[in-house]
Amino acid sequence: MYFSFRRVVPILALFVVVALAAVPASAGGLKVFGAYLDSSDVGAFTGAGVRYSSSDTLGWEFGATAYLEGDDFDFGELDFDSDSIDNTALDFGFLVSINELFYFTGGVSYFMFDADYGDVDDEWGFYATLGATIGGDTFRFFIEGMYRDVSATITYDDFELIEDDVKLDIGGFGVNAGLEWRF
Repeated sequence: MYFSFRRVVPILALFVVVALAAVPASAGGLKVFGAYLDSSDVGAFTGAGVRYSSSDTLGWEFGATAYLEGDDFDFGELDFDSDSIDNTALDFGFLVSINELFYFTGGVSYFMFDADYGDVDDEWGFYATLGATIGGDTFRFFIEGMYRDVSATITYDDFELIEDDVKLDIGGFGVNAGLEWRF
């Protein structure tokens, strides 16, 4: 698997610094989690993410999730089914708690793509989650079901077997699970 520290570490560092700077002024939370996304056209992605919420009841949230190597491409009649796409989703949305245990979130995402073969432009999409938490007042475990919607186009300028652009539906259903620190 290919993991680009040069892309992920600065983004995660920015979120941690902003979250820690906001601690005295907010009753928010910081989530660190593992992520899974079952994409329509590209297959399954696994990864990790971090998300900051301004409140644990009603507020805004922002986060980053790095998904690594979806490689279940199928080009139809061509005998070529190996390619990989990494993507990092930057999310900005709103959190609404239903009660102490359940919540939902939703908002927009900016996806930064990287493909081994061809060029993929960055794209905008949206996301929605439904989650549950359990634990104490400060540290809690959470799990959430997620839906992401985003499409991308791969341009194969230097690959002679594929002359047309390939449109992909990279969105789909997924799961996030991890720990939340409420402050």
